[in-house]
Amino acid sequence: MSTRLTDSVSAGLAAAAVWLSGRRSGRTPRTLLRPAPFAVGVASAIGVEIAFARWPERLGRLWRRPAVRVASPLALVVGTLLLDRRGPGTAHPLTLGGLAGYFGLLVGILSGLVPEPRTWFSDGFRPYSRARSDGDQRAEPNARSEPSARRRVAPSVAAVAESAVRSLTAISSRAVAHVGARVDTDP
Repeated sequence: MSTRLTDSVSAGLAAAAVWLSGRRSGRTPRTLLRPAPFAVGVASAIGVEIAFARWPERLGRLWRRPAVRVASPLALVVGTLLLDRRGPGTAHPLTLGGLAGYFGLLVGILSGLVPEPRTWFSDGFRPYSRARSDGDQRAEPNARSEPSARRRVAPSVAAVAESAVRSLTAISSRAVAHVGARVDTDP
């Protein structure tokens, strides 16, 4: 079962909370979207999604736990607020960049620009899954153990990364242009 809807809603609420806390503390949109920490946040989100695509059973099982799904967005917001107290100026753009990276990948996947995460490491080869029926236990190459399969997986990951970077670059440049236009008109 896909958790995209609930994940995107909780990420949207976390983004709104981080944005509003930053604005209430007197930060401008330009400060909240500082490029360097924002880019690190985007890269971190892509890294997390790559990890989920690489180990879908293990990480998916962990993510589907209700306590983890509720605590993660709360921990993200609380962590951002606590880090902001220690070193103001970096935590908000870092978190907002991570959430923007998540939303950028989500938009890319839903629009078809980025392939589904379950295909990122498959390239026609899947490790044996316990979810299969016992009658369908054909011998398939295991991408982790078979060198020839490993070489064929790498181009798939590179293509995903390239596609994700292109999508996120286009989305972020439009967002920055939009925010830049709005900042110039803010009182």
